[in-house]
Amino acid sequence: MRSVNLTGLVGLVGLACLMACHVEVSSGGGGGGGGGSQPARAPQAARNNTRSNGAPPPAAAAAPAPRQATPNTRVAAATSPSPNNPPQATQPASGGGGAMMASTYRGGDVVNIAVIKDIVAKNPKPCGYVEVAPSVWQHIDCKDYKDPAKAIAHTSTRKLKVIQKHENLWKPIRFANFKKSNIMVQGGGGGGGERAGGNPFGKPGEKSEAYPGQVDHRADGTEGAVKDQGQVGSCTAFSLSSTLDNAAIRAGILKGNDVPKSTSAIHVWSGYGLPDMGAGADANIGRPIAFTSTWGYSNKQACKIMQDDPDCARALGVKSGSWREDPELMKLYNKANAEGVYKIASIEKMQSPINWDEMINTLATGADVWASFYVDFPAWSNQGMTNGVIGNYTRRAGGHAITISGYRTNPQGKKELLIHNSWGTSWGDKGYAWIGEDMVNQHFKRAFRVKITNGVPKENLTDDDCAPDELIDIGTGLCAVMCANDTRPNNGCK
Repeated sequence: MRSVNLTGLVGLVGLACLMACHVEVSSGGGGGGGGGSQPARAPQAARNNTRSNGAPPPAAAAAPAPRQATPNTRVAAATSPSPNNPPQATQPASGGGGAMMASTYRGGDVVNIAVIKDIVAKNPKPCGYVEVAPSVWQHIDCKDYKDPAKAIAHTSTRKLKVIQKHENLWKPIRFANFKKSNIMVQGGGGGGGERAGGNPFGKPGEKSEAYPGQVDHRADGTEGAVKDQGQVGSCTAFSLSSTLDNAAIRAGILKGNDVPKSTSAIHVWSGYGLPDMGAGADANIGRPIAFTSTWGYSNKQACKIMQDDPDCARALGVKSGSWREDPELMKLYNKANAEGVYKIASIEKMQSPINWDEMINTLATGADVWASFYVDFPAWSNQGMTNGVIGNYTRRAGGHAITISGYRTNPQGKKELLIHNSWGTSWGDKGYAWIGEDMVNQHFKRAFRVKITNGVPKENLTDDDCAPDELIDIGTGLCAVMCANDTRPNNGCK
């Protein structure tokens, strides 16, 4: 969160695609990150959540019988690229430090659209392969997700009451403007940290500044690239990687237009390789995730990592679950493990059904939310949208994990959430779409606040960056346990 007060939508850049050309994150991007190590960062005084449990890298899935690896090539449109003239990766465009809307990917994979259509025709079902935009096929999950065993609560009951009474700090303390006393509070300092006129903190009934009517992290510059999961059901990994990108940008260790140093979605995926949000969280807590430049995405590699998926195996010409027998893939996996940079400190479960106070508070701080919905088509396809808003639907065809990146109120007075998807920039509004309050209330599944180690700097801390039972101490500017009477500590509790 550079600042929640930044205005203007900056850096919304899209790369043109031809027919079924899928847009993905590049591993090299024509320069930049190059797989080098992250520069050293000064120690952070404030912890985001020291109570989270770290986890070692997960055990690999059992590998099926060996099968010869097929070469990486690019997604085909009407005709495949010539072997003698392969498509070249291009340098992603950027726009003034704003959201990175598109990029290309490392090598690409030929996918036979006719085979996908044959799969759909022979086994018609509401989930699996769906055409989300003209000639763009994606794979949505058919099974329900499980909750992570290692997740902790996002807020305690006491802290949630503070949020619901709007006595919380959703802006950094240096920007906090409490209406009752009309004091601009300056963080830190041994004298309580406030200007003359009295300390507005620690007193029941004090109201923080009202949330903005609209929050869009693209405009704030805290969004990373729009990625493309292609024909593998790896949405849980892609959405988690995009949420990690936002956390790294807020921490000041990633710029939104620095695609090579964004979070490697396939490295996240390699920790578990099955369409389950709980498995994805448990496998990646405490595990350092590498740059995209270290390990760029490949559909075929992702399908090989997938524990059991006959659909992607047939469409991509590989054997799912066979990745441990691929020397090139194992070399990339080991390299990514050795060069991991972004480490998840905690994954915190938010309330389900959705608690709008909790959701809006988190989004207002500048933090993205890792979430999932029951989806259906055509509502979630381009043809089912109007002005970038997903249409109404009643059927629950499958599950899909996404990143939530903002909110707004529509002319009818209903809230809408901004979805940062992983279906490339040809879907929705350059990879984004809004979903209305009624659909959220009906089809929202679960959501998580993702925090990284060495996260938000002290001067940018909000209450939401603290542990579930902590608030910012007005005297120290650090996270501290709430006082016994549910008030904010001021150089501790009196």
